[in-house]
Amino acid sequence: LFDSLKMLAGVAQNPELKQALEVHREETRVHMERLEHIGARLGFPVIGLPNLPMKALAVELLEDWGGAEPGTVTDAMIIGAAQKGEHLEMAWYGMLRSFCQQIGDAEAGALREQSLEDEKRTDELLTRIAESGVNQAAAANVGVTAASLR
Repeated sequence: LFDSLKMLAGVAQNPELKQALEVHREETRVHMERLEHIGARLGFPVIGLPNLPMKALAVELLEDWGGAEPGTVTDAMIIGAAQKGEHLEMAWYGMLRSFCQQIGDAEAGALREQSLEDEKRTDELLTRIAESGVNQAAAANVGVTAASLR
């Protein structure tokens, strides 16, 4: 996700979306540091392991994108793909928080809670960006594109 956020921010045309992705990339770096800290405390590596669901989301975005020129439609697609990633991370972080609480590691549980709250805020921000005009502009653009194909 960390690398994908850089690429998505580079392609995004909406300035608010671009900024949200760049900010979340930095948050993701902190999340990775928290995971490394927890893994070290619990005695297992957490960074560098294959993350197949996240890779599948990236492939799905590339397939949906189909090489389209950056614009309102691709911004809407980026938001949708980013939110899928956020939801996946929220599920993982929620599960990890509960696991840490069950094993009695309050510090690790609190770190997971912080990351979970970051993901929720990012998801809400992406929704606001989408609903503040990106989706409407994309829908108008799709209509124009579809009409020109007839």
